[in-house]
Amino acid sequence: MSNAFVAGFFDGEGHVNLKCKRVSMSQKDPKVLYRIQKYLGYGSVLRSNRGSHTLYVYSRANREDFIRRVLPHSVVKRAQLKKLKGM
Repeated sequence: MSNAFVAGFFDGEGHVNLKCKRVSMSQKDPKVLYRIQKYLGYGSVLRSNRGSHTLYVYSRANREDFIRRVLPHSVVKRAQLKKLKGM
């Protein structure tokens, strides 16, 4: 696991919610989400009613750490992460 891997996964499966000031990643199989959670040392993995799983990063400190780790490697979500960083 590496920051570059998390950034690539986030670019493909992630979401930046500017209104709620949080980031999340969704997947049907939660295994990779739990590995990312363990690697980061924070986040909550929750199961939806439709069977998918989502890793949420809620707190400001964790959000800032996530952006610090992922932003240098992000391509697709780079602009959104920069906006969130400035909030």
